[in-house]
Amino acid sequence: MPSSETIPMDQADVYIHVTFIKKWDICAGAALLSALGGHMTTLKGEDIDYSGTALNKGGLVASVGVDHKALVKKLPEWDPEKH
Repeated sequence: MPSSETIPMDQADVYIHVTFIKKWDICAGAALLSALGGHMTTLKGEDIDYSGTALNKGGLVASVGVDHKALVKKLPEWDPEKH
């Protein structure tokens, strides 16, 4: 492909993850989001605690360029034991 052509790229402002995930799988993404002014929290809007257990059971919401707190408030109630 000639260098003068632009390659289309998918972009997103929000990512939602509802199943259990290991904290080491999300810590680098959280650092990058933070550096870009974004946020990553649990589905309830709580900061993710990277100490203790390796498993994040609270799901996650990652966002950049949007009102993160308003986004979390719009999410439906979520029960981690059902996912």
